[in-house]
Amino acid sequence: IQNDKELNIEAQSITKNILEMGKKDIRLLVNVANTTDSKAAQFQFAESAKQLKPYCAKIAVIGTTSIKSGIINIINKFMGLGVKSFPDETTACDWLIAP
Repeated sequence: IQNDKELNIEAQSITKNILEMGKKDIRLLVNVANTTDSKAAQFQFAESAKQLKPYCAKIAVIGTTSIKSGIINIINKFMGLGVKSFPDETTACDWLIAP
């Protein structure tokens, strides 16, 4: 996803699908590699995470750059969403499946 419009459409679709499941214990793995770092993308990520927090037991993010990791840290600090970034899929999945 290389532009804000594509990211917005994809994020809204994923968020809608998860909300429709109605489950409260979803463990979500998000890969943000090759996505835009724009302010609109940052806002979309924060909004999606805020909507999903009541439904997700854990949210792990992979594919981050130092900029994206910083953004995740800022979002967590101010919104308390509990999203964690990881260097690779294996580490993220290990954290997601841990009790």
